[in-house]
Parts: sequence; C-alpha cells; structure tokens
Amino acid sequence: MIPVLLRVLRGYAPAITLPFAGIVGFIGYQLESRYRNTTTPSIESVLDKQSLRDADETVVSLSDKKFRPDTIFDKNVPPSLSR
Repeated sequence: MIPVLLRVLRGYAPAITLPFAGIVGFIGYQLESRYRNTTTPSIESVLDKQSLRDADETVVSLSDKKFRPDTIFDKNVPPSLSR
C-alpha cells in the first residue's frame, strides 16, 4: 500500500507542491507587508546633490587656461614631484 501511495504522490508532486508554495508565499508576503518598516527617511535626490556641487565649484574661464597643462609631462604629475 505504501509503495502505491508513494508512486501516486511522486506523479502528482508538482500539483501538490505548487499550491502549498503559493499559500506559504502569500502568508509570508502579508506578514512582511504588515510588520516591516515602511517609513523611509527623506534623502536628497542625486540630481539635487549634483546641482549643489556644480554651484559650489568655481568656474574657470577659458582665457585662463589653467585646466590645460602646458606640456604632456605636466599632465599626471604626483604631488611629490610637482614642486
């Protein structure tokens, strides 16, 4: 009797486990939505932070040309060699 029962259960395993998994998932979803902390702190958006950083930076005029090195050797100089 037990081998016949196991053979039947093996054949119908997906039909048995899918509703069981659905019920367990539904109960877990409901518990999580009820007990989790849904209040998130207000954080400045990335665009707001970027606009504040851009406003703080000094604008280099094109006539100064301080942003461009004189030679290729001035491009990636470590601080110890920049004296």
